[in-house]
Amino acid sequence: MNKTAMTTMVSALLALIFAGGVAKASPPESDPVRRTPVVLAVEKAAPAVVNISAKKIQTVRDPWFERFGMAPRRRIGQSIGSGVLIHSAGYVVTNRHVVAGAIEILIGYEVGGEERQVSATLVASDPKNDLALLKMDADGPFASLTMGRSDDLMIGEPVIAVGNPVGVGKTVTTGVLSAVGRSIRIDQQTQFHDLLQTDAAINPGNSGGALLNIHGEMIGVNSAIIGNTEGLGFAIPVNRVKENVKLLLDAVVDRMNLGFKPVTTNGHVEVLSVSAAGAAKALLAGDRIVVVDGHRVDSVFDVAAALQKKRPGQQVRIEISRGGASREIILTIPLTAMAEYISKRMGILTTPRTAADQVRGVVGVLVSQVLADSPAARIKLAPGDRITAIGRFRVESPENLAAILQQARTGATVDIEVVRNRRAMTGSIKLR
Repeated sequence: MNKTAMTTMVSALLALIFAGGVAKASPPESDPVRRTPVVLAVEKAAPAVVNISAKKIQTVRDPWFERFGMAPRRRIGQSIGSGVLIHSAGYVVTNRHVVAGAIEILIGYEVGGEERQVSATLVASDPKNDLALLKMDADGPFASLTMGRSDDLMIGEPVIAVGNPVGVGKTVTTGVLSAVGRSIRIDQQTQFHDLLQTDAAINPGNSGGALLNIHGEMIGVNSAIIGNTEGLGFAIPVNRVKENVKLLLDAVVDRMNLGFKPVTTNGHVEVLSVSAAGAAKALLAGDRIVVVDGHRVDSVFDVAAALQKKRPGQQVRIEISRGGASREIILTIPLTAMAEYISKRMGILTTPRTAADQVRGVVGVLVSQVLADSPAARIKLAPGDRITAIGRFRVESPENLAAILQQARTGATVDIEVVRNRRAMTGSIKLR
């Protein structure tokens, strides 16, 4: 066979092979063998897993320069992690250590295959459980992830970790649930309990991402790894995440000082209780809240999202259903709700961090005045003190301080951390 004939035959064979291959190939989405439960779970959950970039002030210590009395240098650093959208209004849950001390938080999310980025606000945080709740500074609706259960998990069942390891982009790893109820020590001061353990790879940057079951429901928030090990990843159980998110959301509503407490019941929002002295005294326990400022509400998330946009002195229009009849109630947010509440519980007036404070890495809330015969006066707080923590919560703003105090019962004694003249001090304060 001459060279030309050989070339012609080979070309014909190749054409036949490739033509047959094309004819027999099926689109991947229609191939039941390839579309495994893992693929389905990831398709369902991945759009609700976001990337988080937090700018922080970092202290760079140099013993050589410090020998000559020079202060440590400060620079802008960046922390990269993951988060999970748990409500379409733009609420994101993540690990507190991802955003702790951040002067700017940016969230990257995907819409129609296009990556977008938006700033976010820290709503509240819980250092003890290493959880934080963020609110994206943009109108939704956003994709959100269904929260499953963590009280019926089976050792050995398949799990999926979705996150943003080391900032490379969204990544999926799989494994099994290795154990529940694990405790790990991060350092001398920090220990976490009752964690889920998995051999699904959880790398730096996965923190705050979702641990999923095979149905694509979140069963945990990826939290920690043990250095220099493989197959030892840990996550916060979703049941604890739900409990903490509820407390943090209640604080958002409570710090408006309107005097009513909403609760989600069977897919709608009801008024659980009303303070006779509050701005919402026109509401009654049992009223069903239907609309807040033109937005239909189906959960406390929706109420908190509407109220969080409001400022003291502004009005809130609430449409309720009472005894089958609809009516509208207009509330006015007290002008000094937050300041009055902090003063009422602690006996202090505060000043928020300035832009200069943020650049210098100053944390906490500055005490500007201590009222006589108050809890703060009894433990000898003074103007110029900076409150950095109350109980297990870090204090990052007056709003955050008010939210923390709201979670403490009347007359409770809580730990307090204060910085005075660059010296950290700890003590206890009995709240009013």
